Amino acid sequence: MPARIRTDGFVNPCVPTLAPSRPPGPTGCTRSTTDGYRLIVRRTAKPCGRGHDWTDRYPAIAVAAAKLRAKSFTFDGEAVVSEVDGVAAFDALHRRRKATDAMLYTFDLLEPR
Repeated sequence: MPARIRTDGFVNPCVPTLAPSRPPGPTGCTRSTTDGYRLIVRRTAKPCGRGHDWTDRYPAIAVAAAKLRAKSFTFDGEAVVSEVDGVAAFDALHRRRKATDAMLYTFDLLEPR
């Protein structure tokens, strides 16, 4: 399995796979997915080697991340825009150049410091 955080700073997002059934026992866990864009949200001293910087596209996520007191971190998550009823609306996220109401559903904390 390739490293999730490479030497050039790029983080490979986790690729979800469909399983035929839930893992057995009380420790078996599942993740529900939403209709959004998979993001790696990162604070680090040096820039990442590749990828797209969507800080301006999702300002609420950037502001929330900036408030964290950690010196560096890497989150694997999904940017989502929800309708009034709480249901994710992919079209609302996809059509906008800037989604000021997008929020991040964080799946994993990959690297805290």
